[in-house]
Order: sequence, then structure tokens, then C-alpha cells
Amino acid sequence: MKRYNTQIIALLCSLLLLGTSCTKQEPVRKLDEKKLEVEKEPKKEKSEPKEDEDDDNKKDDEGVKNDENPKEQPEVNEETDGFKLAEIKKPVEGGRVALAIKFSGQYCPPCGTVANRWDEAPHKYKNLIVATLHPFESYSPKFYNKSAGVYANSLGCNGIPSVFVNFNGDEISAWSPYQMQAYMEGKPSLSSIVHYKLNDTKVSLRVKSENLNGASYSSVKALVWVLENGIKAYQTKHRDYTHNHVFRSAPLGLGGKSYNVGSKQEFSFDLPNNVLDRNKLEVVYILFNSKKEIIYVTKFPLK
Repeated sequence: MKRYNTQIIALLCSLLLLGTSCTKQEPVRKLDEKKLEVEKEPKKEKSEPKEDEDDDNKKDDEGVKNDENPKEQPEVNEETDGFKLAEIKKPVEGGRVALAIKFSGQYCPPCGTVANRWDEAPHKYKNLIVATLHPFESYSPKFYNKSAGVYANSLGCNGIPSVFVNFNGDEISAWSPYQMQAYMEGKPSLSSIVHYKLNDTKVSLRVKSENLNGASYSSVKALVWVLENGIKAYQTKHRDYTHNHVFRSAPLGLGGKSYNVGSKQEFSFDLPNNVLDRNKLEVVYILFNSKKEIIYVTKFPLK
């Protein structure tokens, strides 16, 4: 009986040891499975993007668009084909830029004093642009311009010095630049972006003008003037007077060309032959309405 009990105890111990070894191996087996799953998972992630990438490349090669991820088309850069953004004159102090059309002469006695006043005026009035036209050959043998004479006749200029502010005959005193203040007041009705390209003697302009402050202009006239600065020449009693903003040409025609506000438009023209120094040129861009009122003007150096 005693021997029988000993055998039973031995059998129980064997079973106990067998059960203990299984419980110790179970967590290890599970850990190994998880380890294998973790090791396999990254391989699965790498393979999937590769298939998508190959598929996308295939679509791109075939010219097929991906509707889920459309690619945006880049905007056309104005400078890619040689155009540069012009450094235009912008209005300051809440006003608008105005143009003074000044008729003058080299051998006109009072024109020298008037010229000095208008040369100083743009430094005092930041929203002012001055253009000096010489309409009479007998008074300005060096600067006479036939187009300037046509403008003088159309505006009703009977003598020099004279100053006009629109193309409909609006005239102010040539002795009083401060009268331009009335035309520089109020909010601007148009804004413009101007790009230009200079290729030897040929100039190309790309312009886009937009309505401002409730204005509703649609079709207007665009006019371009080429002016020259820093010319040493006779003026009354001064033999080496420095002439600035001297009118050289209106390359788009004296009456300008039609322009649709809000659209981008390109103009091309050749530089005039009477220019002395191309490095001292500036372009004046003018927009005027059906009443021949100047509703926008700016200028920029041509360099």
C-alpha cells in the first residue's frame, strides 16, 4: 500500500512538472508570433507605396490625370520671356497722380523761369508728372517736335509757356504749379500693372488696368509718351540748362489705342530717332476717357 502511494505521488509530480513547462512556453510562443507580425508589417507598408508610385508614374507617362489629386498649373511668369516689372509712379498721401502738359520754348524769354518752377514742382507735389513739349521750331530748334505742334493745335494752345491738364483744353496758369493740386485730389479710379521688355530699339509693354473705388470704366484710350531727361542745352540766358521730361514721341499714335479695362494687353513700338541718351528715357502711360479727361497716368524709367 505504501508502495502504491509512492507511485501515485510520483505520477502527480510528473503531471505537475509537465503542466508547469507548458505554461512557461505559452507566453514565449505568443511573443514570437507577435515579433514575427511586427517584422512582417514594415515589409507590407513598403510594398504598397511602391505599387501606387508605379501606377502614378504610369498614368503620368500616359498623360492620364489623377482626379483624386489634381496637379495645379503654375501661373505664367511675366519675366520668363524677357519682360520686367516696371517701377511705376504710384499715388501717395491718399491722392491720385496727375499730368501737367507744359508747352515751352528754348528761346522764349519767360519760359526759363517757368521751366525752373515746373522742374521743382514734382519734388514738392509727389503725385505730379510733368511733360514738356516744344511745339514751335523757331523757339526750340533742338527740341522741336512736329507731334508737339499737333497737340498744341488740338488743345488750343495760342502761345508759350502754357500748361494743360487734360486733352480737352483744360488749362491752368503756367506760372502756378500749385493749381495742379485740384487734379491730384480724390481717390484714384484705376490701378495698373505694367511689364516691359527692351530689345535694342524696340519696346514691348504688357499692361493690365483695373477699376478702383467704384469706377466702372470699360473701354478707354491708352496713350504712351516717351520723354528724355538730363539734356544740357540752351534755355533763355542759360547755355547749359538741364532740360528734363522733354517730349520725344507718342509711339502708339497721337490719339492712343483702345484698351479694355480689366484685360491684359500688349503694345509694341520703336524708340524715336531723336533721342540723345537712351539711358535717360522714361515712358509715360496714360488712360483717358471719351471726354478726353486723363483718368490714369503713371511713368517709369526705361532701362
